[in-house]
Order: sequence, then structure tokens, then C-alpha cells
Amino acid sequence: MEKEISLHNMGEKKRLKVHILTVSSSRTLENDESGKLIENFMSLEHETSRSLCPDEQIKILRETLCNIEKDVIIITGGTGPSIRDVTISAVSKIAEKEIKGFGELFRQSSNEEIAYFSNASLFLVGRTQIYCLPGSPGAVKKGVEIIKKFIYHIYHELHKE
Repeated sequence: MEKEISLHNMGEKKRLKVHILTVSSSRTLENDESGKLIENFMSLEHETSRSLCPDEQIKILRETLCNIEKDVIIITGGTGPSIRDVTISAVSKIAEKEIKGFGELFRQSSNEEIAYFSNASLFLVGRTQIYCLPGSPGAVKKGVEIIKKFIYHIYHELHKE
């Protein structure tokens, strides 16, 4: 049974600008199932854009910084234990804060034990939320469910005076 989470202020509901970045050396925008899933979920309520880059810190940073004016960036891929998984290392170089509770909630609510080896996380850079999710479609579905619960609350917290 999933418990309902109550927040003191869910924030205003508005159409946010969301960029989806897939980190992969083997996928293309056409065969990127996880990126398409995120876009399908998020485009119902938000303005979305997508890009793809290889598993290289400099390229991840460049794509992230090119989209830093967006309200939200969702990165899929590169969060595991492999030596090629460098998403978290890259994003943490520019992050002002890491909200560790997002990754904890992701791992706790996942039905797959393998999720415990993911470094799924939420970083903040200025007023931009940067979510880092694993690359599998199942992980993306779970991650987006969680993101949708909190996206407006965090937006509100980052924009209040």
C-alpha cells in the first residue's frame, strides 16, 4: 500500500519548461524508449524538449548548461555503478544543492532490488530542478511518478520571495 504524502504547499500549477536529456552512447532519439516515455508523461502538462549525449562528463555538462534556463531537466541514464556511468559526477560539479530524499524515495518505492544500486538524485542549480534517473523504462516510470508528485512544490519553493 502506497502512503499518501501531504505537503504544506503544493505550489501553483503552471506549464513548466522541461528538458529531457538521455545519456547514452548506444541510443538515438528515435530508439530512446526512456526519453520518449518521459516526454509522453511530461508533455501532457508541460512544455518539453529532448536531447541526447554520450556518457562523457563534459558533454553531459554542456547539454545541462545549455538548458539551465528551463524549470526542470530530467536526465535519464548514467546513474549506475559502471565506470561509464558519470551523470551524477558531472551534474554534482555544478549543483548548488542535492536533495537526497528524492533518490531515497525512488529506491524505497521501487519494486526492483537493482534500484538500490542506482544513484537517482535531485540537484538544484539556481531555480532549476535537475532529476537524474536510471536509463531503464521501468525506472523512468517510477521516477516520473515521484517527480510529478513534487515538481510544483519544489518549483514554488525555488520561486518564493
